[in-house]
Amino acid sequence: MVDFDWAYKPGADFNKYRIVLTFESGGVGHQSHGTFKHDIDLCISDDFFKTHKIVLQGGNKFVSQKSFILAAKPIDITEQTIALFVSNIETGYTVFFEAELPLKGIRDKTYSLVATSADQLWINVRHSGTHEE
Repeated sequence: MVDFDWAYKPGADFNKYRIVLTFESGGVGHQSHGTFKHDIDLCISDDFFKTHKIVLQGGNKFVSQKSFILAAKPIDITEQTIALFVSNIETGYTVFFEAELPLKGIRDKTYSLVATSADQLWINVRHSGTHEE
């Protein structure tokens, strides 16, 4: 396991023992990583990982908030570029959609969650490539 958090929040309509976690296929014990990898997946488990379901293949890192989860998925391992995905509490965090950002054709390097309120979020996106130079 690379990272985990409890998925259940008051008012949620799913198992109160649901865990959201990332893990590396074939890995054992605690797994840490500093770079994005294709073989790390974002999963949920309702039985303390006796069973699990992959909800975002390649979902490496995530941030859990009151009613949503943001997850980063690598696009290019060599360049370490990523795409942002989001899921909400209404789906039980089982369905992820790629976030639609205003700038197209620019590769993203990092996302920082700046603020959240009233089911809205503000993020800071750091880009790479010739457009930022």
